[in-house]
Amino acid sequence: MAQAQRSYGMLYRLGNGVGLDLEKAAVWYAKAAAQGDAPAQNELCTMLLEGKGVDQDFVKALAMCRKAAVNGEMDSQYRMGLMYHQGYGTAIDPKTAAVWYRRAAERNQPEAQANLGVLYLTGSGVAKDEKAAAEWLTKAAEWGNIPAQATLAGMYLEGTGVVKNETEAAVLYRKAAEGGIASAQSMLGWMLQTGTGVPQDAAEALAWYRKAAEQGDETAKVNLASLSAEAPQAPAQPAPAPKTISSDVDAPGYALPENPASFAVVVGVERYASLPAAEFAERDAEAVRAHLMALGTPARNIYFLSGPLATRAKLAQALNTWLPNRVKEDSTVFFFYSGHGAPDPASGQAYLVPADGDPEDLDSTAYPLRELYARLGKLKARSVVVALDSCFSGAGGRSVIAKGTRPLVVSVEAAELPERVVALTASDKNQVSGTLDEQGHGAFTYYLLKGLSGAAKNEGGHVTVQSLHGYLTPKVQDAARLKNRDQTPQLLPAAAPAVRIR
Repeated sequence: MAQAQRSYGMLYRLGNGVGLDLEKAAVWYAKAAAQGDAPAQNELCTMLLEGKGVDQDFVKALAMCRKAAVNGEMDSQYRMGLMYHQGYGTAIDPKTAAVWYRRAAERNQPEAQANLGVLYLTGSGVAKDEKAAAEWLTKAAEWGNIPAQATLAGMYLEGTGVVKNETEAAVLYRKAAEGGIASAQSMLGWMLQTGTGVPQDAAEALAWYRKAAEQGDETAKVNLASLSAEAPQAPAQPAPAPKTISSDVDAPGYALPENPASFAVVVGVERYASLPAAEFAERDAEAVRAHLMALGTPARNIYFLSGPLATRAKLAQALNTWLPNRVKEDSTVFFFYSGHGAPDPASGQAYLVPADGDPEDLDSTAYPLRELYARLGKLKARSVVVALDSCFSGAGGRSVIAKGTRPLVVSVEAAELPERVVALTASDKNQVSGTLDEQGHGAFTYYLLKGLSGAAKNEGGHVTVQSLHGYLTPKVQDAARLKNRDQTPQLLPAAAPAVRIR
């Protein structure tokens, strides 16, 4: 009953199949929360904090968050820390804030890790411990938390809690600057102006000072005036605003009841340090995550890796530790990867290329497709579905190959699939996988999501791996032919067992 009430709340909150109505969403969440449903308590806590659908009430929010946090909701544990830290609905209490932050931080909640690091850095609520501060801030920074990157950069610059490293400070300041933090933009400008940790570059320093000054950073304003006087130049023309791409598959038009036995690993790698971009791969991953949640996979059951966080180590952690520690006999697992693949010319084996991958050294930096299948096959899960929007020919598209090496045919089927594992791949072994630029997605991913949305339902009204493959194959083939190439998605094994996805 509570799960159904929460599902109604989600429908009204998202406007899926019904009109968007936050007040009705709050009513249904309240009904489910009253029955002890932790996810509903978590959602209602958020609405009370933000004043969406209900009157903003920090005291009620604190009470509701406490219930959800005690019941194990990680985001509510973080919010409990935040409310005690900032004094929302209660007196400021850094000691209690640290307790709640720690609970969420130990479960890899980046904001909690960042705030717990700050408490250790300042000695607020906990004994001052600069080393512990650096450890927690590093964890948060690795997850892409921008404030943590900025704070950790300053620690590396000063040697606080870590060995002084101006180069690492510059790397972190750049990440935070690109994330929009004015103080980081100002510091990066100073490092570029003085050649601290980076090659001296007055022109780029000027650009970062300008960005920080536009946000009101006073130090940047002074340095901007000083540097401009030293090396006057015409103001740079502003870059054109990036084109906003949206697709009809970005937001699912359906929402199924939550299934706590459903797990997923979703990986999207678009930008590489020294490789061509795998265009739209990160948008693919974001959309797939949204659809998996709509299919009933809880957000806490999705291990999501995108951009620079999608490293070989993180991928190995997901497959070697995170999934095995959670998956049980009644579980279902969905693995999705969008990004470059690569062939090993010596062995003919196929590899996924993570954000830190190098086609010159696949064995040390990439993840073997054979090992991926083997790891997934060892899970206790009832079924495992793999979807790969990449290719392994080395001939372009979403595949790369070591310099000086000719493209070759890699037999993806040679990576034997264990029992209970079925795979949908974007193309045949000697083909490249392409994109639909107007949709901002890989062609395979776009039609995969269209199929999950209902276009691939079979006669029984269900979406299976077979009906999904049957639907998307001609669609992808037609899209590829419009660009004068061939692309035929594969179902492996060919006689795969029927696995229902929706």
